[in-house]
Amino acid sequence: MWAQALLRRAEMPKNRLAALAAGIGFALFVVGGYGAFAVFDTLIDLLGVRGINTEHLEFGVIFVTWTGLVAGGTGLALGLGMRDWKLALKLLASGFLTGAGVFLAIALLMDRASFRVGEPRPDGIPSMPVITVLGIWSAALVGSGVFGWVLRSGKSSVQAEAPALDTLNLLQTD
Repeated sequence: MWAQALLRRAEMPKNRLAALAAGIGFALFVVGGYGAFAVFDTLIDLLGVRGINTEHLEFGVIFVTWTGLVAGGTGLALGLGMRDWKLALKLLASGFLTGAGVFLAIALLMDRASFRVGEPRPDGIPSMPVITVLGIWSAALVGSGVFGWVLRSGKSSVQAEAPALDTLNLLQTD
């Protein structure tokens, strides 16, 4: 539903393959990210670098990277579903940078607002779920806007080329 709405907002035709690819890509990258988290967490334990005040740093590295990979991977899948490699790579890059950047910004802002993962708060509100939800929702909202912009800019360049091709075809038939 997200991909269909995104295509509609970008004034592009329905594309069930793109929607299916984006849904599958999202699911695979979320599950793959969780698997990477488990490996990374085990690696930290094996290396013995886990410390008293490092939980917020571990959280930042894992979740910023994971959000970037999920956003970028979903964009890649959407572009591949549209059968456009160039668009898929643009969506991958813009999705990764936007997802990771927005989550990092939210994590830093929340840290400044005394929401630090691993440190208890006087009011008892757990920091990690709050930061995670705000970071993921913000990345999804901003990322969807960026994806829409990428889709619209790609569409306008295709439309700009179309009249030249029609004129060329008309000249050849005369």
